[in-house]
Amino acid sequence: MWISRKLSHKTENQKAEKGRITISSPTALEAGASLNSRSLIQYAPYGYSCAAPTGEEVMLIPCSEGQAALGTIMKGEGLEAGEIMIKSRGGASIKLANDGCIYLNGQPFMNSAGVILTEL
Repeated sequence: MWISRKLSHKTENQKAEKGRITISSPTALEAGASLNSRSLIQYAPYGYSCAAPTGEEVMLIPCSEGQAALGTIMKGEGLEAGEIMIKSRGGASIKLANDGCIYLNGQPFMNSAGVILTEL
C-alpha cells in the first residue's frame, strides 16, 4: 500500500516539459529532459507519421507508459493564420495557402479552382 501511494503521488506531480530528441530510429525514439525517456510513444494527428530528427525540441507529457512525445516545436516560416505547411528535413514542402493555392517546394502547383499551374 505504501508503494502504491508513493507511485501514484509521483505520477500526479509530473508535468509536461520540453526535451530534445537524443535517438531517432525506426525502432526507437528517445529524448532527454529532466529525465531521459526511452522508448517514447510519439503522438500525431490521425494519418500523419514522422520521424523527428535527433536534436529537435519536443514536448514530453506523462502517460501510463512513462512519457509520450506530442511533437516538435513548430517553426512559423512566415505562414499566415490558417495556413498549413508540411516540410521534410531535406527541404521538400507542401503548403496549403489561404488563397486556395497549393504550393509544392515553394512553387504554385494548383489554384483554388483546381487548375494545375505547374506540371510535376
